Amino acid sequence: MKKAKLLLLIPITSFLAGCVTTDYSPFEEDDYIPIGYQTESITRELTSDEEGVLIDGLLRMDDYVTGVKSAIEERYYLHSYFGKNTPIDYEDVDASLSYSSEAKTYNNDVKVVHENEKESFLNDYVSVDTQEEVYAWTFLPTPATYEMRRSVVRDSEDAIVTTIDTGAYVAATDYQTRFGHNAAMTADSLLADSDLIGMNDDETIVGIRRVSTSSIIELERNSYVYTLTNTVMEIKLSLYEPEDDSDPFYLPSQVREYGEMKVMSEVFVINELVKYLDTPITICYQEGIVEYSTTDNGDYDTGSIPEVNAI
Repeated sequence: MKKAKLLLLIPITSFLAGCVTTDYSPFEEDDYIPIGYQTESITRELTSDEEGVLIDGLLRMDDYVTGVKSAIEERYYLHSYFGKNTPIDYEDVDASLSYSSEAKTYNNDVKVVHENEKESFLNDYVSVDTQEEVYAWTFLPTPATYEMRRSVVRDSEDAIVTTIDTGAYVAATDYQTRFGHNAAMTADSLLADSDLIGMNDDETIVGIRRVSTSSIIELERNSYVYTLTNTVMEIKLSLYEPEDDSDPFYLPSQVREYGEMKVMSEVFVINELVKYLDTPITICYQEGIVEYSTTDNGDYDTGSIPEVNAI
């Protein structure tokens, strides 16, 4: 029988009722509870008029989105669960990642992105935590040029400020590239991939794609295990009424992608009788949530952008 290589990846561009808890976690005080495989309930189909407004909105939403918040959580518990049988690609540590990002576009052509990331690695001998905070500014030093500047702080080190990109700028063609948030591209792609599109009880459009696959993954020491991989994508769009236009349209309010791998059997060696678990156990998952904003962010104080200090 062909054995599948362990793989669990979620593309985050660039995010209910009920919740689930992880079945197995070696990390103490881990208070993140994923929404998991559950999704909104679609209660009716879209009308032809609603479909028309949805399609029309794809051409308009980028003109109104002024900010995006993202959060990603990843957990890998393979070492603690499998021990000496841990797949070689995952080495001998458990891993935890918490990432958040907030991007805002201001009226005076400034885009600010603030990111925080914390990683933890754990095994029988060592526990390591690392943190990184990043600010990135895109602004116009002159009306015809743009600059991207970034500040990075790792753990307790001093901030390193660098210029990471510069070039010519033409507002008519470059504004969305430099200061936009790709809401239309994201919505169009995820709706195209959805298996179900409809309306929930709150009159919110929901697009859903769910996939479950079972496989055998190869472990170390000539052992194997049966697993189940579940993935779900969900996009929600709410009716938006712009102040400068009498025609409302649907704007993405949230995107969520989740993937998990569950162990379905005990570890076994070829020719041994497979013993299935009564309850599958989650050994790794990833969840990402993205939320969009139309808030007027006003003007940004460009004097607060730090000067370059990198050597």
